[in-house]
Amino acid sequence: MPSLPTPSWKSQIVQDNKLTTISNLTPDTIYTISVQAHTGIGPGPLSDPVKVKAQQGVPSQPTNLQPVHVTATEMELRWTRPSYQGENIISYELYWNMTCTGLRFYIKSKNKTIPEGESYTLGDLHPNCLYNFWLAGKSQHGEGPTTAPISVYTEQSTPDAPPSDIRAVAVDSGSILVEWSPPLEHKQNGFITYYKLMYVNSSQNDSDAMVIPINSPDDRDFTIKDLEKRTEYRVWMLAGTIVGDGLKSEPIQVRTDENGEEGRSKPQKVGMPGGIPTKPKLHINGTLNYYGKLSVYVQWDKPQETYGDLLGYRLRYGPKGDQLSTVTFEGELINDKTLEDMQRGIEYEFRMSAKNHIDYGQESVIIYSTPEAPPSGSPVNIER
Repeated sequence: MPSLPTPSWKSQIVQDNKLTTISNLTPDTIYTISVQAHTGIGPGPLSDPVKVKAQQGVPSQPTNLQPVHVTATEMELRWTRPSYQGENIISYELYWNMTCTGLRFYIKSKNKTIPEGESYTLGDLHPNCLYNFWLAGKSQHGEGPTTAPISVYTEQSTPDAPPSDIRAVAVDSGSILVEWSPPLEHKQNGFITYYKLMYVNSSQNDSDAMVIPINSPDDRDFTIKDLEKRTEYRVWMLAGTIVGDGLKSEPIQVRTDENGEEGRSKPQKVGMPGGIPTKPKLHINGTLNYYGKLSVYVQWDKPQETYGDLLGYRLRYGPKGDQLSTVTFEGELINDKTLEDMQRGIEYEFRMSAKNHIDYGQESVIIYSTPEAPPSGSPVNIER
């Protein structure tokens, strides 16, 4: 949409008709056009804008750009040819960019000339990332106006890495404590939904291992019990998304202790055991201003256990089931955030965690339903 406010647009009155001609346009300039219906009471909302280039022989704007098949690494896009094709369309120019919270980087706009047609499959994409696409037709006279951008998430995939910082230590003669952190963010390829912990007597094959499912993605430790004393075990792990299991870690060799009664002292808990912070307490409150805009006030309390210095917080939020946006806060003094212009009539998911020298800790989760907004409508199917 142009940066000028709507009252500053040029306009012309069209009587009860579905066709009009706009004259005195500047050559080689792209114009944005919207239609607004009027009744005796007043005007209705503006239609979605279309773009037209005032250049003879170039195509008008393609329409109905949409994804028809999406995987973790490929996306098939389909569209409708421009209603006005100028001096015949010879190709299209496809533009896109990408943002991915886990990868902590974004791809600036890229473009690619693709063959004439009404569909194209773009490959070599990153799993679980947001892509924006827009498209323009090209003739021998030049490139026409682009479509409005569409936003599409690639599907999740299995993690490309195992859990990180895996540690295993014998607690006594019959148990082993295992601690871990999630896979590196740029290797998760989605939302971690579970872990699997495997262990086996070192004299046996991996195929004989016991598998312990850990169905809480917030868990960061587990104690394996009922083991044999003075016995060496191999321990390894994997993380999974809704798609399936990720890569397995390298095994760790751990030997259980002698009996506690045979002279060994009980293990003692130290001040900084290397754990991650517990869940901060999270509070959510939404307010509407005079114009019906929704703001959400997010406030949180310090975790009961930080296991070292508290280095900051991480807030993740977004519509439930969608990719979540991430905001990070350095230090322990900030404990609130106001989110402006939130959507109305949907469920939002909020997740808050604290960070220490190891990593972000357990997440507090709140599902918040925003108040509904009144319906709106506008003219559709505007064509040049």
